[in-house]
Parts: sequence; C-alpha cells; structure tokens
Amino acid sequence: MTTKILCENNLLILNFLVICFSLRLLPTQR
Repeated sequence: MTTKILCENNLLILNFLVICFSLRLLPTQR
C-alpha cells in the first residue's frame, strides 16, 4: 500500500513540475 501512495505522490509531483515547466517555456499570454 505504501508503494501505491508513493507512486500517486510521484505522479502528482511530476504533473506539477511538467505544468510549471510548460508554463515557463510557453510565452506569457496572460
């Protein structure tokens, strides 16, 4: 069960990092 929780947390962190990275790469349109 602990491994499942860790995997979920890792996925959330990866998603957050990807979003931040994409926002930084994309030109600020806002």
